[in-house]
Amino acid sequence: MVIGIVSKSSVAETLLNNLSEADFDLKDVSVMMRDQKARDAIAEDAGPFKGLALADLVDRLVHVGLSKPDAQKYADAVAQGKVLIAIATPRESESAASEMLQDASAELIKVVRK
Repeated sequence: MVIGIVSKSSVAETLLNNLSEADFDLKDVSVMMRDQKARDAIAEDAGPFKGLALADLVDRLVHVGLSKPDAQKYADAVAQGKVLIAIATPRESESAASEMLQDASAELIKVVRK
């Protein structure tokens, strides 16, 4: 899985379009935002964090392999209005997913393997 933080929903929406055009399946992509209605306007509840409540984000990130302090950085960014993108992808596509996050000026890009 590749995760990263983008600055706002419009950037996330552009990233999702780019991922789709690059043949990533959006059913493998989670978008976590503070505002669920705004998230629902740009993305389905899908991917590795499907059905996850924001209050449970830190625990899930720790469960998938992040340290608690690192997981808290992602949760704090979402709480501040940024957008977490998590892409469940095979290892051979991790580099491409990371590059797409970089192209979207994402922060805290990380490949997570448990």
